[in-house]
Amino acid sequence: MVNLDDYKPRDVSKGYNWIKIRTSLIDDPKYMRLSDLAKVTFFEVYLLAGKSDAGGLILAGDDPVMVQDVAWILRKADADVQNALDELQRAGFVNLDDDQVAVCKFANEQGPDASEKRKQWALRQAKRRALAKGEVWIEPDADAEQNQNQEPEKEKDQEIAVDAEQIKNQTKTKRVTHTSRDNHAVVTRDSIDDDVLMFGNDVLDVWRELKGHDYKPSQKYWQMIQDWYDAGVTKKHVKWALIQTSEQAQTPFYVRELAITMHDDDPEIKSQKEQEKWRELYRQGKDQAGGDNGVHE
Repeated sequence: MVNLDDYKPRDVSKGYNWIKIRTSLIDDPKYMRLSDLAKVTFFEVYLLAGKSDAGGLILAGDDPVMVQDVAWILRKADADVQNALDELQRAGFVNLDDDQVAVCKFANEQGPDASEKRKQWALRQAKRRALAKGEVWIEPDADAEQNQNQEPEKEKDQEIAVDAEQIKNQTKTKRVTHTSRDNHAVVTRDSIDDDVLMFGNDVLDVWRELKGHDYKPSQKYWQMIQDWYDAGVTKKHVKWALIQTSEQAQTPFYVRELAITMHDDDPEIKSQKEQEKWRELYRQGKDQAGGDNGVHE
């Protein structure tokens, strides 16, 4: 159960601004047989599921809510909401597993989640602009490495590699004192690591895919790449950020912070962190058990 004292409405920008309702619902006997309270409650929890954008699961902030939480959010009596949700569950409209509230079939009825819709829209706009300019459009999901065997792409890759190597050579005799992330990245090293160079070139590939032209990297670019690399940002996160900002981004620097946000919000990253947290708790439990040595007074 969430702490209602800390309750904050979920940011609508993360969910649906509006949702679709099936017109056939008015002809559904299971719905029409519901009590008036259950019918109203169904629409209210459906709206909450849209704000949550979690496949039908209702959230407060980023935490799943329980029945009592829904009653508090809707400003209704616990018993009334419990009875309405029980009735909706019997009719197959909601699921109350583990006392968490989820709207059945929400994801199927709404289609892709709101963030995915925004990505698809931005992708269509980028494609339209590229084709209007007579440029060749490469789908972002296509494997960029497949084009490396083509001579024009080889030449571009060689040019990028030369630029990266120049930056690498420049830093061999230059050390930069770290002041702040906004001024300069942490570059207290004699050269750019090969993995960082590879990641930077991957980002340039993504830029060319989405924008249809090359970006000439500067010293500050490689400092940003180092920031991203240290933060765990990958090519995938940068691509997501650029797709969402295709209208605004004129240089990769526009998504400097957004790429890190994409990394932090990545479900896989969150899952890994959660698993590591439980592993650490497990290790601590074992250490404490081991320190006991089985001796009890």
